[in-house]
Amino acid sequence: MVKGQAALTFLLCGVMSGALFGCSEEKAERMLNQETYSFNGIFENQFNGDLLEFKDAKVTIIKEQGLDYTKSFEVEDNYLTIQMRNNSKEKREDIVMRIHGQQELLTCSICAKYQLSATWRKRDFIPSQSN
Repeated sequence: MVKGQAALTFLLCGVMSGALFGCSEEKAERMLNQETYSFNGIFENQFNGDLLEFKDAKVTIIKEQGLDYTKSFEVEDNYLTIQMRNNSKEKREDIVMRIHGQQELLTCSICAKYQLSATWRKRDFIPSQSN
């Protein structure tokens, strides 16, 4: 009985390590954070030329004045969180945005702190037809 359990445990460990070994760290990250990696698009500020470009769990904040910077972001349910701090010792507050509708609109209450608009519209948004 004990030998059978040990053999089963050994077999399961071998299968799991083989599965993990065959999967790159990037692929595993994409599978675990599928909601984040599937959030893509360019969002426009309706008051000036600022843009937010979301792709591969990174957002590039493109300012009209030409000051661009890139930050990591994460999507969970209807909320998008942009990590603003550059290292663990920094005390910057993250930007939390609400995702509305079919991901066509983002709103944010803390964006003014970072000289960003509170409302962002998705460029070239085409609503999906629901039956």
